[in-house]
Amino acid sequence: MKDVLYDDIVKNIKHIIVSKGLKQSAVAKKANLTEKELSDMLNCRRKLIRAEHLPSIANALDVDINELFRVEV
Repeated sequence: MKDVLYDDIVKNIKHIIVSKGLKQSAVAKKANLTEKELSDMLNCRRKLIRAEHLPSIANALDVDINELFRVEV
């Protein structure tokens, strides 16, 4: 089994946003984050996604939190 890396989680969040045709700003708002915070998290700028962010991001994306941890083998 492959380890899940931070980059995998970011890639999955970005993929879900695109595949569902969502706007990053709408996801941020629903996840109780500012648009800048989410942008910084997804573009590896100073702000890291912390464990406590994951449930609200998954909820905003309307996916099970496990979807954020998927990895290609």
